[in-house]
Amino acid sequence: LCLQNPAASDSSDPELKEFQTYIRQGVSLGGETIGSLSILFKKTLDLTPDLLDCLSIIAQAIGREELLQQNRYKLDSLATREASERNRFSTLLQNMDDGVLVEDPERLITFANPAFEKMFGVLAPAIRGVPCQTLADQAAPFFSDPKSFLESIDSALATGKPSIGMVFESLDGRYFSRDFVPILEKGVRYGYLWQYRDITRQRRNQILLETIADVGQLILRTPLNTPKAWSDLVSLLGEKIGVDRVRSLRFLQ
Repeated sequence: LCLQNPAASDSSDPELKEFQTYIRQGVSLGGETIGSLSILFKKTLDLTPDLLDCLSIIAQAIGREELLQQNRYKLDSLATREASERNRFSTLLQNMDDGVLVEDPERLITFANPAFEKMFGVLAPAIRGVPCQTLADQAAPFFSDPKSFLESIDSALATGKPSIGMVFESLDGRYFSRDFVPILEKGVRYGYLWQYRDITRQRRNQILLETIADVGQLILRTPLNTPKAWSDLVSLLGEKIGVDRVRSLRFLQ
């Protein structure tokens, strides 16, 4: 749009009185008009091809800047939302009862939550950046079967697939369940997550139920009316419960 002597066409606007030429060029964004570029001149100008090209270039530049600004807003919004989700996830990990260890693709430790620190007697700042294999070698003697523990780690890494619910017994009689999850997104491996849960209570309850079932079967097969039957019962209880000595008293009438 090129309008000569705009003050004469709109005398109600005092700001136009000193201008002689009014030129407006539409500004488009993605094929949609989002606004216009308006220029006022104090002298009379003709809308020549050169002037039109200049206005078009300026309008396109404004459109690109508007697009960039919109993209900045979108990126800032995504970054804010991602940071918020990351903070929530971090808070969840920090307050979990399960021990969580995260390592990068090179198997260097990047994160350990307080529960993991407590389970294995380590400090997260001290092990951050340490090869996970080094930590595994140090933690292996903590379990009753160190070789099996280390071999299970190698096996999980070799398959590269999630491994859920592997159970290990510690030297002090506790039981730990371990989950292994590769961290993947669109085929890109970002690291590995190891999650440990103390399942001592659940495991002992399971052992107790198995013991009750075995004792019941023994009693059904062999009535407790001989010294040998009682001796067998005591041996079975000691083996199942995991104690070194069991004493039983039989009251005779």
